[in-house]
Amino acid sequence: RLSFRLCHDFVASFLTPSVALVDIYAAADAKEGVRKAKVNASESKDTKGGYAEVVSSVIILFRDTVEAGLSYCDRKQASHLLKTSLSLVKCYANRKSVRKLSEIDEQDIVALLALLSGLKTENLDDMSAETRDLGALVVVTGFLVIMELLNPSLLALPAVYNAFFRMLGDCIAAYPRKLVSMDEKMQGKFLECIGFALRHHDPTTIKSGLRALRAMTLAILRCAKDGGKSGVETSIIAKCLAKVSSMQGTIVKMLLVDKLSSSMVDPLSDTLFPLLVAAPHAFADLAKNVVQRAGESNRQRVQRGFELLLNANGLKRELTQENRN
Repeated sequence: RLSFRLCHDFVASFLTPSVALVDIYAAADAKEGVRKAKVNASESKDTKGGYAEVVSSVIILFRDTVEAGLSYCDRKQASHLLKTSLSLVKCYANRKSVRKLSEIDEQDIVALLALLSGLKTENLDDMSAETRDLGALVVVTGFLVIMELLNPSLLALPAVYNAFFRMLGDCIAAYPRKLVSMDEKMQGKFLECIGFALRHHDPTTIKSGLRALRAMTLAILRCAKDGGKSGVETSIIAKCLAKVSSMQGTIVKMLLVDKLSSSMVDPLSDTLFPLLVAAPHAFADLAKNVVQRAGESNRQRVQRGFELLLNANGLKRELTQENRN
């Protein structure tokens, strides 16, 4: 432990200058459009490649420092590592905001997600409450910054979507209140990512999206139940619920229409159940629309099916295994 702390102090001495270096490169890179008119194509390419190499190296430095032994750090070291890590993520995002998102490097995103995963509160158990709170703020803020950068092209890459959805589920489970209180823009981005997962051809990715959607719905229900104690305003909870409940139609379609493997029935049902409990009126409206669109020969049967689903066997609006079954 002593050896690591001495080593950490040596490595940590490079962290703040490393972020500053990324910031300097970002500022220079933002002016690349002006410089391109004055340099030839090969020089421009070399400048861009050099930037990418420096940034990737700095991200890996941070990731490896965290993975090697955040738990060995004292409070001061941990706070420094947390703050500089968040600065790195924000700096990276700011640089990318002035360039095309298509130029974001897959390995950078995966490494940044690994960095944030290593900073989760569970790795700060021996730290003070203040340090753990800082860790939660850093992880959630950093994760939302990265989520905002993602686009369909990046999410289509297996390494990215596997790391992203794993981290998304962990964040919702560890910091439900912070995720529920996302602003509307980020709520929309969240649903965009969930929608991507549910349309994916890979069952593992679909299940990851379903788990994240279920976790978010359960987080909303907990915040709503706690009321003012949750620290999340009622109006924010209502907006988040409205966004999430809009996925009911997608889940029902996947269950009733899409030709999915039987192995998907339980994950879909597990996700639909809390959505139904959280927004029963929205589900009733959805059921009415499904019945109206059904053909004459099936309409009565479909209507009867929804009635049995909602009212049979003394079903209550409670998250119990009996109601789920």
